[in-house]
Amino acid sequence: MLVREALWKCYICGQYIEERKTNVLTPKKLRVYPRSALVREAAVESTYEASVPSTMPLSSDMVTFIRRISEALTPIKGYEGNREDVARALSVRNQIKSDLTKVFGGEREFDDWFTKTRQDLNLHPMELSQIIYDCLKGLNSEEAKQLRGEYEQFLARNPYSP
Repeated sequence: MLVREALWKCYICGQYIEERKTNVLTPKKLRVYPRSALVREAAVESTYEASVPSTMPLSSDMVTFIRRISEALTPIKGYEGNREDVARALSVRNQIKSDLTKVFGGEREFDDWFTKTRQDLNLHPMELSQIIYDCLKGLNSEEAKQLRGEYEQFLARNPYSP
C-alpha cells in the first residue's frame, strides 16, 4: 500500500519499500520468517494498519517511536490463537498510531493524547510515562532526545513502583 509519495508498505510482511529513480521497488531490509504462522500473523496485522497522512513529514525517529509505543501499549503476543482479541488489539494499535501521527503532525496536543490513552487503557500516569520513556530509548533526533529528557526528569521526581 502507498504510505506517501515514493514509499510503499508490503501488506503481507510490513516491509517499507522505496521507489527508486529506476521505478523498481526495493525493500529497505529483508525480513525472513522462520515459520509460516508468522507470515500469516504479519498478514493479519497489516490488514488493520492504515497510513495516516500528516501535514508535516515525520522524522524516522518519530515514526519509530510511534511504532514502539503502539506495540508496547497493545501487545498481541500470547493472543495469537484468539483472532478476536488480536483484531481488537490491532484496531487499538492503529488508533494509537493515528492519534500520535496527528500529535506529531501538529493537529493534536500531546497532553490530550496522554490523558485519553491513559484513561482508555486504565494506566497509572507514571506507568504510561515509563512506557513512553522506554520507547524513546536509542532515538537520536533532537525532538526524541528532548522528550526523553523531560520524561527522565519527571520519573526521577516521581518514583513509581507498580
